[in-house]
Amino acid sequence: MVYFFDNKVILISAVIYVIIIVFLKLFFKKKVTFYIFFTLMYLYINVAIKYTQFPIYNDEFQRSVLGPFSIEKNFNFVPFKDFLNTSSLYNIILAVPFGFLMPFLTKTNFPRILLMGIGFSSILEGIQALVGMAVGYSARTIDVNDLICNTMGAMIGYGLFVIFRKLVKKFFQTTPDNEI
Repeated sequence: MVYFFDNKVILISAVIYVIIIVFLKLFFKKKVTFYIFFTLMYLYINVAIKYTQFPIYNDEFQRSVLGPFSIEKNFNFVPFKDFLNTSSLYNIILAVPFGFLMPFLTKTNFPRILLMGIGFSSILEGIQALVGMAVGYSARTIDVNDLICNTMGAMIGYGLFVIFRKLVKKFFQTTPDNEI
Protein backbone atom coordinates (compact mmCIF):
# COMPACT_ATOMS: atom_id res chain seq x y z
CA MET A 1 0.00 0.00 0.00
CA VAL A 2 1.19 3.50 -0.82
CA TYR A 3 0.07 6.58 1.11
CA PHE A 4 0.09 9.84 -0.81
CA PHE A 5 -0.51 13.42 0.25
CA ASP A 6 -3.97 13.22 -1.28
CA ASN A 7 -7.44 14.64 -0.73
CA LYS A 8 -7.90 12.73 2.54
CA VAL A 9 -4.74 14.24 4.02
CA ILE A 10 -5.73 17.70 2.75
CA LEU A 11 -9.20 17.32 4.32
CA ILE A 12 -7.70 16.26 7.66
CA SER A 13 -5.29 19.21 7.49
CA ALA A 14 -8.17 21.60 6.73
CA VAL A 15 -10.15 20.32 9.72
CA ILE A 16 -7.10 20.76 11.98
CA TYR A 17 -6.62 24.28 10.60
CA VAL A 18 -10.23 25.24 11.38
CA ILE A 19 -9.92 23.86 14.93
CA ILE A 20 -6.71 25.84 15.50
CA ILE A 21 -8.23 29.06 14.11
CA VAL A 22 -11.34 28.69 16.29
CA PHE A 23 -9.14 28.06 19.33
CA LEU A 24 -6.98 31.12 18.56
CA LYS A 25 -10.03 33.32 18.03
CA LEU A 26 -11.68 32.17 21.27
CA PHE A 27 -8.67 32.43 23.56
CA PHE A 28 -6.32 35.03 22.02
CA LYS A 29 -6.85 38.54 20.74
CA LYS A 30 -4.90 38.57 17.50
CA LYS A 31 -4.93 41.03 14.60
CA VAL A 32 -6.02 40.06 11.11
CA THR A 33 -2.41 40.19 9.90
CA PHE A 34 -1.52 37.45 12.40
CA TYR A 35 -4.18 35.15 10.88
CA ILE A 36 -2.94 35.90 7.37
CA PHE A 37 0.63 34.96 8.26
CA PHE A 38 -0.53 32.01 10.36
CA THR A 39 -2.43 30.73 7.31
CA LEU A 40 0.65 31.17 5.10
CA MET A 41 2.78 29.32 7.66
CA TYR A 42 0.20 26.53 7.95
CA LEU A 43 0.12 26.11 4.17
CA TYR A 44 3.91 26.14 4.07
CA ILE A 45 4.15 23.44 6.74
CA ASN A 46 1.71 21.30 4.74
CA VAL A 47 3.88 21.69 1.62
CA ALA A 48 7.01 20.83 3.64
CA ILE A 49 5.30 17.70 4.98
CA LYS A 50 4.14 16.74 1.49
CA TYR A 51 7.67 16.90 0.06
CA THR A 52 9.56 15.45 3.03
CA GLN A 53 7.23 12.69 4.24
CA PHE A 54 5.22 11.43 1.26
CA PRO A 55 4.74 9.05 -0.41
CA ILE A 56 4.91 6.44 2.31
CA TYR A 57 5.33 2.94 0.94
CA ASN A 58 4.07 0.07 3.05
CA ASP A 59 4.18 -3.07 0.97
CA GLU A 60 6.17 -6.28 0.76
CA PHE A 61 7.65 -5.53 -2.67
CA GLN A 62 9.22 -2.26 -1.51
CA ARG A 63 10.37 -3.93 1.71
CA SER A 64 12.06 -6.72 -0.29
CA VAL A 65 13.73 -4.24 -2.66
CA LEU A 66 14.89 -1.74 -0.03
CA GLY A 67 15.64 -4.20 2.74
CA PRO A 68 14.98 -3.70 6.44
CA PHE A 69 15.24 -0.32 8.13
CA SER A 70 18.62 0.04 9.80
CA ILE A 71 20.69 2.80 11.33
CA GLU A 72 23.68 1.93 9.13
CA LYS A 73 21.70 2.17 5.91
CA ASN A 74 19.05 4.81 6.64
CA PHE A 75 20.98 7.33 8.75
CA ASN A 76 23.86 9.64 7.86
CA PHE A 77 25.50 11.15 10.93
CA VAL A 78 28.57 12.42 9.04
CA PRO A 79 28.28 16.16 8.38
CA PHE A 80 29.17 17.40 4.89
CA LYS A 81 29.39 13.88 3.44
CA ASP A 82 28.03 14.23 -0.12
CA PHE A 83 27.00 17.76 0.89
CA LEU A 84 27.00 19.81 -2.28
CA ASN A 85 24.26 18.30 -4.37
CA THR A 86 20.74 19.07 -5.59
CA SER A 87 19.21 17.65 -2.44
CA SER A 88 21.17 20.14 -0.33
CA LEU A 89 19.90 23.03 -2.44
CA TYR A 90 16.31 21.76 -2.16
CA ASN A 91 16.65 21.47 1.62
CA ILE A 92 17.91 25.04 1.86
CA ILE A 93 15.08 26.35 -0.35
CA LEU A 94 12.52 24.28 1.57
CA ALA A 95 13.27 26.09 4.85
CA VAL A 96 13.55 29.69 3.62
CA PRO A 97 9.80 30.36 4.11
CA PHE A 98 10.04 29.09 7.69
CA GLY A 99 12.68 31.68 8.58
CA PHE A 100 10.80 34.44 6.76
CA LEU A 101 7.30 33.75 8.13
CA MET A 102 8.07 32.86 11.75
CA PRO A 103 8.89 36.46 12.81
CA PHE A 104 5.39 37.50 11.77
CA LEU A 105 3.94 35.01 14.28
CA THR A 106 6.19 35.42 17.31
CA LYS A 107 8.95 37.67 18.60
CA THR A 108 12.19 36.35 17.26
CA ASN A 109 15.84 37.13 16.93
CA PHE A 110 18.77 35.36 15.32
CA PRO A 111 19.37 32.79 18.10
CA ARG A 112 15.66 31.94 18.41
CA ILE A 113 15.26 31.45 14.66
CA LEU A 114 18.41 29.31 14.67
CA LEU A 115 16.93 27.08 17.39
CA MET A 116 13.50 27.01 15.72
CA GLY A 117 15.09 26.05 12.39
CA ILE A 118 17.02 23.23 14.03
CA GLY A 119 13.86 22.11 15.84
CA PHE A 120 11.66 22.20 12.74
CA SER A 121 14.20 20.27 10.69
CA SER A 122 14.71 17.77 13.53
CA ILE A 123 10.98 17.14 13.64
CA LEU A 124 10.84 16.49 9.88
CA GLU A 125 13.84 14.13 10.01
CA GLY A 126 12.50 12.45 13.17
CA ILE A 127 9.14 11.75 11.54
CA GLN A 128 10.95 10.20 8.56
CA ALA A 129 12.82 7.93 10.98
CA LEU A 130 9.66 6.99 12.89
CA VAL A 131 7.75 6.19 9.70
CA GLY A 132 10.68 4.09 8.46
CA MET A 133 10.79 2.16 11.73
CA ALA A 134 6.99 1.73 11.75
CA VAL A 135 6.79 0.22 8.25
CA GLY A 136 10.08 -1.67 8.61
CA TYR A 137 12.05 0.06 5.84
CA SER A 138 12.53 3.50 4.35
CA ALA A 139 13.19 4.89 0.90
CA ARG A 140 14.60 7.99 2.63
CA THR A 141 17.85 8.71 4.42
CA ILE A 142 17.70 10.54 7.72
CA ASP A 143 20.60 12.88 7.13
CA VAL A 144 22.47 15.37 9.34
CA ASN A 145 23.12 17.34 6.13
CA ASP A 146 19.38 17.88 5.72
CA LEU A 147 19.35 19.32 9.23
CA ILE A 148 22.26 21.63 8.37
CA CYS A 149 20.73 22.74 5.05
CA ASN A 150 17.25 23.28 6.52
CA THR A 151 18.77 25.39 9.29
CA MET A 152 20.76 27.39 6.73
CA GLY A 153 17.53 27.94 4.77
CA ALA A 154 15.72 29.17 7.90
CA MET A 155 18.59 31.59 8.58
CA ILE A 156 18.47 32.87 4.99
CA GLY A 157 14.71 33.32 5.36
CA TYR A 158 15.23 35.28 8.56
CA GLY A 159 17.84 37.44 6.82
CA LEU A 160 15.31 38.17 4.08
CA PHE A 161 12.77 39.09 6.77
CA VAL A 162 15.22 41.54 8.37
CA ILE A 163 15.84 43.17 4.97
CA PHE A 164 12.10 43.23 4.25
CA ARG A 165 11.38 44.83 7.63
CA LYS A 166 13.99 47.55 7.05
CA LEU A 167 12.60 48.28 3.59
CA VAL A 168 9.04 48.51 4.91
CA LYS A 169 10.11 50.81 7.76
CA LYS A 170 12.02 53.02 5.34
CA PHE A 171 9.17 53.09 2.82
CA PHE A 172 6.52 53.97 5.42
CA GLN A 173 8.73 56.29 7.46
CA THR A 174 7.12 59.67 8.15
CA THR A 175 9.29 62.63 7.25
CA PRO A 176 8.54 66.37 7.38
CA ASP A 177 8.08 66.39 3.57
CA ASN A 178 5.25 63.84 3.56
CA GLU A 179 3.43 64.89 6.74
CA ILE A 180 -0.12 66.16 6.40
